[in-house]
Amino acid sequence: MTPGGLLRLGSSAPCDSLDSAQTFDPWCAVIYRTFARNLMSFAGKPGDQGLLVVPDLASDVPISNHEKTTWTFSLRPDVFWSDGQAVTSADVKYSFQRLYDDSLQSPLALDTLCLLSSCSAGSPDYEGPYISPTIDLPSIVTPDDQTIVFNLNRPFYEFSRLLATPQFAPIQMTRDISLRASGLTYASNPSSNGPFVLVIDQP
Repeated sequence: MTPGGLLRLGSSAPCDSLDSAQTFDPWCAVIYRTFARNLMSFAGKPGDQGLLVVPDLASDVPISNHEKTTWTFSLRPDVFWSDGQAVTSADVKYSFQRLYDDSLQSPLALDTLCLLSSCSAGSPDYEGPYISPTIDLPSIVTPDDQTIVFNLNRPFYEFSRLLATPQFAPIQMTRDISLRASGLTYASNPSSNGPFVLVIDQP
């Protein structure tokens, strides 16, 4: 493959959000495939082969225990954000933590969020890094920059498939913190770590 080139995408309707935590639009899922890498992704092949889940940001398939409650992923060392910073396990963990923040109104089901947080009356007890920046989400462990471990509250055999959905596309932690400090949202200027760098053409 030859690096470089321009891919132009257009639609009669805008993407609902360029923040992966907020998106629910199938059209946006197409856009995310171009500029964001999930730990696991759908294979992108015709027919039934397209339903297969393969490593993307992960360097290989995850290691899981027999009960499917602990899932360990190793990250590829050759994936970078559009500003040149390496994608790290801290970015991935932070992206998961944001999903719990009520201000983002993530479309994820509460049952899904309860995989990684204790829940009271069906709602997660963890409130995300914006409301509670000093409180950790201990079910996600990052022993080093290239490794992330998820400890689920119950067995979930399809966890790697779940991570291929757009809401689990990692964002750049430093970009989000910087934008929020300026009063802006991540969706206003998202970073890219996929095969293309996103440039938004304003009408």
